[in-house]
Amino acid sequence: MLFVAANKKVLCLHENFTFAFILTMRFGKIFQFILLALPIFLGGCREQPVSSLVINEFKASSSRGIANPLNYKNTDWIEIYNGTGAVMDISGYYLTDNPGDTSKWMFPEHTQVEPGEFLLVWADGLDTALHTNFKLSRAGGIIALFSPDKKPVHRVEYTQQLNNISCGLSDDGRGKWLFFDMPTPGTPNSGSKGVAKPEKSEKPEFSLQGGFYDGKPELELSANGIFTEIRYTLDGSTPDRKSKKYNGKIVIDKTTVFRAAAIERGKLVSEPVTMTYFVDVDKELPVFSIVTDSAEMWDTATGIYTKDLAGVYRMVNVEFFDGKKQVINQLSDLRLSGNWARHHAQKAMLLVPKGKYGKETFDYRIFPQKRIHKFHSILLRAGGHPDKYNTMFLDGMAEYLPQEYKEVDYSAYRPAVVYLNGKYWGIYNIREKESADYIVDNFMIDRNHFDMLQASWKKLKNGKDYDWRRTEKIILNSKPNNPDDYDRIASLIDIDEYIDYNILQIYAANVDWPNWNIKYWREKKEGGLWRWIVVDLDFGFGVGKKPDFDMIGFATSEVQTRVTN
Repeated sequence: MLFVAANKKVLCLHENFTFAFILTMRFGKIFQFILLALPIFLGGCREQPVSSLVINEFKASSSRGIANPLNYKNTDWIEIYNGTGAVMDISGYYLTDNPGDTSKWMFPEHTQVEPGEFLLVWADGLDTALHTNFKLSRAGGIIALFSPDKKPVHRVEYTQQLNNISCGLSDDGRGKWLFFDMPTPGTPNSGSKGVAKPEKSEKPEFSLQGGFYDGKPELELSANGIFTEIRYTLDGSTPDRKSKKYNGKIVIDKTTVFRAAAIERGKLVSEPVTMTYFVDVDKELPVFSIVTDSAEMWDTATGIYTKDLAGVYRMVNVEFFDGKKQVINQLSDLRLSGNWARHHAQKAMLLVPKGKYGKETFDYRIFPQKRIHKFHSILLRAGGHPDKYNTMFLDGMAEYLPQEYKEVDYSAYRPAVVYLNGKYWGIYNIREKESADYIVDNFMIDRNHFDMLQASWKKLKNGKDYDWRRTEKIILNSKPNNPDDYDRIASLIDIDEYIDYNILQIYAANVDWPNWNIKYWREKKEGGLWRWIVVDLDFGFGVGKKPDFDMIGFATSEVQTRVTN
């Protein structure tokens, strides 16, 4: 306890809670008595231990580590520990993140925890087996465990959490709440070094910028503080407390991915710094170097590249070299892109920077033909389907050719070379993904101010579909030769842009259209018009059909247009 006396007031502080007794003395008597219960979140967490069945560790923001067995994603998790000497059947117990809903999620039947063992629960919103119907909030919240009769068993309150940092008890089942930069889901917390405050060490300094070098460049690292050490890796993995310790100047004698992190006493490991050094390598094209823990991409069970997984993001470091100069170096999310393209040996990859890593955009004018200096996502596309082993630029050429003469919304193109974890991965197309990011980046319109749909499913990609349904109904009910109907339609869609869009598709003889690969959007404003985005011309220019194919008849046919197999 800490007692502070001043101005006839007494303040009493407890280690885990703050109880403030304010006594105002007047004429020798107690005039006023106020009890303030002010929570102090030591280590970012506050607990109310009631039994030996406890919430032992949790992770509320995750982009690497163990993958969820159901969806392969890096999701939130909660670890339950049985500190008793007997098997505990917790069937019918409840977990919640809402203090007003004590029975939000129930443990399924036959859920048992062995004495001294751990039970991992996935807070992923999937609501099946040991997967809760809620997710944890990175901004802070509570996790509470209740018995079948809804009596409190254990409750933890936490403040904002850091990405990829868990919070757990120092001594399983008891002790202080600590932060772990090497989380221990399903294993004792004593196996990892925890710190009391959620404060990261400062990043180390590199004497050499990532780039292209001749001979054998020498690299030196430095960090603040006498008691600071530097750990590094050469295989793409994220450096941690167990990585190789830096002890002095290092000679780089071949193309190398160098990742390093600093560790100050009493602090969490710093964010990693990544530099790719190309030694005796000469590339005329711009270069992307993508670096990540190899298991995230190539693990036989959960690797997104090995498993051709869709919609699953992994944290990577992205470096972009333009004119052999490093112009981008930051953390980002990566997922595979495309339907068929995901199954190619050389897969398309979408890069999406996120605020949890620091920056939400790639801040560089990647495409000289467009005056865009910030991108919310970038697509690294191989040749495409079915052009993956032929020209490798057909779609980019097809979209770029008419830009001098036609006004259409198109995806910019630029060839590049890609390296993964320091290994040459081939020639790729740098492209814009025709998603909501495309509208934000090209037209500088806030996401809340436009609608975007995708056919043939009429799938909503952004905003709402009310205005499109109204537009579609008007078009279907109009008469082709009625000038009034035409004028009304012209007030809803950009007629000139739509004509140019159709000219390009027909000229290219893209038979993977018009019932497929259609995206359209409209700004939410008075007089806003629907526009179309050119998407995927890989089956054009003689690839899908011979040059003498009647594309006009195909595009205007009243029968269902074929789907490319």
